[in-house]
Amino acid sequence: MAEESVTVALRIGKYEVVRELGSGGFGTVYEARDTSLFNKRVALKLLNVDGAEARAEMIDEIKRLSSFNDPFILATTDWGESDGRVFMVTEFVEGDTLTKLEAKLREKERIPSGSPIFDPLFAASFGFDVARALMKVHLNGVVHKDLKPDNVIVELESGGSRRIRAVKLIDFGLATQTGVKHEQAKGTAWYVAPEVLQARPVSPNTDVYSLGCMLFEMVSGHPPYDGSIQEITNQHVSFEPPPMMTIGTSEGEEEFAQLVVTMMSKEPAARATSTMRLVDQLGRIKAQLEGARTNIVRAPGPLLPAPTQKLPTAQAPAATTDNLGLRSSELETRAGITQGWSRRSTVLVALVLLTIAGAFVASRLTPPDSGSPPPSITEAPLAPVTPPEPAPSVTPVAEPKPIEVPDELAPVARPAPVPVVKPSVKPAAPQPTCVPDENWRKRVKGDLRELEATGTKLTPLERDRAIEPIYEAAQVARTSAECARVDKQIEELARRAIP
Repeated sequence: MAEESVTVALRIGKYEVVRELGSGGFGTVYEARDTSLFNKRVALKLLNVDGAEARAEMIDEIKRLSSFNDPFILATTDWGESDGRVFMVTEFVEGDTLTKLEAKLREKERIPSGSPIFDPLFAASFGFDVARALMKVHLNGVVHKDLKPDNVIVELESGGSRRIRAVKLIDFGLATQTGVKHEQAKGTAWYVAPEVLQARPVSPNTDVYSLGCMLFEMVSGHPPYDGSIQEITNQHVSFEPPPMMTIGTSEGEEEFAQLVVTMMSKEPAARATSTMRLVDQLGRIKAQLEGARTNIVRAPGPLLPAPTQKLPTAQAPAATTDNLGLRSSELETRAGITQGWSRRSTVLVALVLLTIAGAFVASRLTPPDSGSPPPSITEAPLAPVTPPEPAPSVTPVAEPKPIEVPDELAPVARPAPVPVVKPSVKPAAPQPTCVPDENWRKRVKGDLRELEATGTKLTPLERDRAIEPIYEAAQVARTSAECARVDKQIEELARRAIP
């Protein structure tokens, strides 16, 4: 059931509030209109907690969001204060949070509680888009630290499709810098990483763990750990991830299940080497699952198209019988041959007979050669081509080097050595042509992965920041000059990073 728009008697600066979209312990989000820009629809988040600490956290969130420029992260357009309360204005995104989308689909399709709503392909596509957003966040040295279904907006394609049109990562209220640890654990119990509960430093793999818990729930119908808050936190720290029993019928699904379990490893270092590697893995699994869904094997069709019209009854040929008294249609039916195929066979036989007859007439009209017999039907119509005689193999002989003979042993009349004439200008070596195809992109990915492992002269953050623009440039390269530029950037980075 669609939500009704409720007019709220509230105006914040130039923004006219339309309705409330959601509320939490930190702020309330409204749909609003920007009256200075033709009533453009925006989302407005208003701080609903008093105190200097809450105000400072809200401003920090605005700073972090404004530093990102990524299609998978909610874009911030404005901010300010109203009656002493800070507000933030962002783009308005059509869609629902993953939590609301799951509730709508469960009610619409009458899926019982505990049963999965999303298939592995949808979950892999969702994870691929969220991982791309996290890659941008982590390259800025930030950890989201509150990744959960309420903090991701999903917009589906129109027409009731289950295909994702857009994904937006929202709510950076708990985000922090990489390497920071907090004595007080904050987050949502079902998706919080063990290092947060143990007051250990956070890292990009903290978000990888939370995303793994989300993907597990999407395809299993329930979170990996459940119970009371204390039981869930103990399981996150001490219990191994449960197996994903609902999938695994194909190679892509098995690989997806293994990846999700790896993402939920207890030790951060065992989850993923980098978010860029996670994007690559999820993208490959997504392509496998899409290929398995669309790979429909069709039987080969007939040689000629079937007739689109039947002959009128008055013009239909009379049925014939064979020596056993069976009609032609009955013979065709018993032999498994359709009437349309019989007509096509007749046409093919007629064409073959006409070809043979034409060759026979041509042979009669052409005067025969007295030295050779007339060609038979089985011989090729083209004159035989005599293969050229193979050239004699010549073993290249190296140019003899002049032998230095002492003057006392040299003959009286020693002929002068014949000078070797060398070209004055060395011909330029042909430059290799760079083709931005899939093979080239695979090679670029392999080179970047090697740089991740061997580029120890740079810190991990410096290395990722240098690799990310090269990776993005490789994805959009369309000309030889562009891919040659990418190769040159990889060489320069290797000189800086590899000891």
